[in-house]
Amino acid sequence: MTHTHGVLLHKGESGQSECDYWERAPGHWRCQLARDEFCHLLADEACYEHDDSGITQVGTDTAAFFPAGRSGICRITRTVKKAYMIR
Repeated sequence: MTHTHGVLLHKGESGQSECDYWERAPGHWRCQLARDEFCHLLADEACYEHDDSGITQVGTDTAAFFPAGRSGICRITRTVKKAYMIR
């Protein structure tokens, strides 16, 4: 597993929603989203290879939305820094 660092910025009263700052070193892993996620990449790049054959490329200063239930492989080529919100 690659190095991960994060800071919880806010957690909703019900615990369902949260905002975070997140950093992760290069690597890849399988992921499955249990909740909707909106993210804004602050630095570097990543590629999400979805099981449905779609690919989402994100890089510095881009935003993306991933719906709950989305699954696939996340590949980070350079340390990623992002702000995100899940609900």
